[in-house]
This record gives sequence, C-alpha cells and structure tokens, in this order.
Amino acid sequence: MAYVIVLDPGHGGDQDGGTFNSYIEKNMTLAVAKAMKTYLENFEGVTVYLTREDDRAMTIQDRLDFAKAVNADYFISLHFNLSSLHTLYGSEVWIPSKSSYYNKMYGFADNVMQNFDAMGLYNRGIKTRLGKNGDYYGVIRIGTEYGIPSCIIEHCHMDNARDTFAIPVNEKGAFNSALANFGVKDGEALAKFLKLKSTSLGIDYSNYQSSQYKTKKSIVAPDETEPDVNEISLVSTDAAKGKVTINMHAVDKDSFILYYMVSLDGGNTFATLKDWPRSSWNKSLDDFAITLDVPRGKELNIVTGAVNSFDKITLSNVLNVKALSLTVDSKTTGDNNVESIDVKSITEAVEDISSRQVETITYDNILNEAPSNALGKAGSVSLFATCSVLLLVLMLAIAGKIFRKR
Repeated sequence: MAYVIVLDPGHGGDQDGGTFNSYIEKNMTLAVAKAMKTYLENFEGVTVYLTREDDRAMTIQDRLDFAKAVNADYFISLHFNLSSLHTLYGSEVWIPSKSSYYNKMYGFADNVMQNFDAMGLYNRGIKTRLGKNGDYYGVIRIGTEYGIPSCIIEHCHMDNARDTFAIPVNEKGAFNSALANFGVKDGEALAKFLKLKSTSLGIDYSNYQSSQYKTKKSIVAPDETEPDVNEISLVSTDAAKGKVTINMHAVDKDSFILYYMVSLDGGNTFATLKDWPRSSWNKSLDDFAITLDVPRGKELNIVTGAVNSFDKITLSNVLNVKALSLTVDSKTTGDNNVESIDVKSITEAVEDISSRQVETITYDNILNEAPSNALGKAGSVSLFATCSVLLLVLMLAIAGKIFRKR
C-alpha cells in the first residue's frame, strides 16, 4: 500500500514559535522535519512532503490546504514546548478527539512515546484538547474536517534541564545531530505504524504490531479533573542523618499521575516538580516512598502535590512531624518522634490550606496559548523552592501555558 505523508515544521517566517536562550522553535522544527523526510524516503511505498522547506510564514489553513491538495493520508505537525515559568517538562502527542481518528492515530502516537521513553525523556502522554468548535488545535480540527488523520508532536521542553539534555547547545554539531535524531526517531515510529519496508536500510516492519486503542466513546475528552486521591503517611525518621521517609499514595482514575512536589512548611513553599514513578509511560504507580533531607530542630508540616497528565493538581493531607533532635547520641534513636505524628484528615488539610489561599489548586488554563515571545529570551528562574504562596498560586494557574497557537 502506498502512503502520502505531510510533515509540518511548526511556525516559520515572523512566527518564531517558542524562543528560549539560543533555542528558536521554527528552526528546530524545520531541521527535525527534513531529517524525518530523508529517513522515510528510504522506505518503499511512501511519498513525503513538507508544508515548508524554508523559513516562511504559513497559516494553519494554508498547511492543511496543502495536505488536502496532495491527498495526504496523514498530517504530522512538529513542535517543541516551553512553559511560562519554566517548571514543566516532558514530551507529548496531541491527537484527534473524534473516536475513529483517535483510534487511528493512537498507534503512531504510542510508538512516538515509546521512542521518547527509550531516549530518557519524560512522557506527558497522548492527549486530546477540546475547544468551542471541536478539537482545540487547528491543524487537528481542520485535518479531521478534511478527512486527514492529524497530530501534533511536542518533542520536549526547551526551557527545562530535565529535557534539554536531548538538545544540547554547547556544541553546534551536537545540537544539529540531536535534532536529526528526533527526525529519525519520529520517522521510525511512523514506519513501524505503517508497516513499511526499506531494502536500502535492510529494515522490514511488515509484521510490526503497534498498540491499538479502540474507544467506545464518540469523542475522547481530556481529563478535566484533579487526581482522585493524594495521601501521605510517615514511614520513618532518622535524627542522626536528618532524614524523614514518607509514603506517597496517589491515584487518578481518568489519566495517570505525572509529577509530584513536596512542601515542608504546610504548603507555603514547594520544591521543584519531580517524576512520579511509573510502570510504563502511561501507567503510574499507586504508592512509593521518598526520603527527604530535613532541618533538625524544626517541626515539619509536610504537604505534597500530585499532578496528573493534564496538569491538574491535588494537595495531600498535612503530615505533622515533631522536630528531629539537635543532639544525637546513644540515647536518641533515629525514630524519636513516631508517637507525636498527627496525620490530619483530607477535610482538615483543605481547611488549613484554604486559609492561605492554596486549597486544592488546579491548573485551570494551563494549556491556553500565549503570545509566542511573551517571555522571549528570558533567563532561567528559580523553581518552587523559594516561591511565596502568591507565586505558587500563579505558577499552578499558568505554569503550562503554551507560547503559541497551533
């Protein structure tokens, strides 16, 4: 079977897309697209087009009109990501919400996710997003209207060190090689999905089985709710080493837990977001233990935030831990305060936290677009560790705003 593929390097011309330090998204997406096209053209039975082959502006309508004109079987838009306060990280793929198109694109998106996982990138998931007129992103909405299965690949965040190892800029050659590698990996994911064969490369994906997803819903809506459960409990304390170990339990029935963050002062300040452990890229563990380095001689009120794959957050109960002894000798055991633990109920925790205007915070508009250069070439900022309550609220409200329209 022959396929026509249209690759869309995001942005172009006066539309830089995201910019951060020396990263300029429009240039990065073009490099990835060219490498992906070159790789795919080694396979039999596939014709590949680019919506742009140089630095030029194009509307979303222009891009899909081109795809329609060449009778595209698939349309793949390539992008890189960043967040307003440089706190989020990870890769994601946006696919159509209409069930027939969702089912058709899921296998390809899953192949992309598996490649990102193998590269050491953190996966934010395969997602849909709805607007007033259907799919929020124009390239997906118009693609569906034209009968062309479409998707957006957000390769990684260009403003967070958790991701930028994959696009090093300290050496130009390494940067170009990294972008080319993304193109090859994306091409490999598509070749597997389409079961392509390349005599010149000695590759045959004819029998490759991509993951399949068959939803019974007519529209696959995004998860608009916070994680269902986030509870913490004490495992042990170690006064000699200044450490406290807690168990974290969080569940989200509609998606999965993506990140966690920890506060030692009842939710006034939080440490930076961290990976929530998963058994696979799309299945989080329900429980795991973490050991915290804590100050001695100071009572702790530990609160955690569990964040799901759509950046909705639920805060935990407050775990009160008696101050670890400043004097550690043979008479002071590591677990010197177990009896003094007070684990408040979820209701009490919410009452406590709401009095400081932190409550169970959601990222209400986390994926709303913002002007692509609103934070231009801003330098990195310190993360949650030094934030005030006000900054925390602002971060959770806008942290994931994408800097440009799709």
